[in-house]
Amino acid sequence: MEEIEYDLEEYEKQYERIRKDNEELLAVFREDLSNLKPATIRRHLSNVDFYINEYLLYEEPLSFDEGIYRIDDFLGWFFIRKCMWSTLRQSKVQLQVLRNFTRV
Repeated sequence: MEEIEYDLEEYEKQYERIRKDNEELLAVFREDLSNLKPATIRRHLSNVDFYINEYLLYEEPLSFDEGIYRIDDFLGWFFIRKCMWSTLRQSKVQLQVLRNFTRV
């Protein structure tokens, strides 16, 4: 029983560390988007936030560097099955935003 509690503690520490790192990544991305309209910036940030703070932390805490190779799983499985708002168009938008994010 004690081992399970330790694993949970370790998971929570790792989760919080990754969330803080993700905040910094989003801040850099926000700066990169500064020439866009505020509504567009919010949409792009929301899309990236969903990927790095929901999907990559869904089963196990993965940093963006560890999870960058999971975009295909995200768009091909998770997004389609777990997100009621997923459409082909939204998947394309999500892919484009993530592509731009990985360049920052």
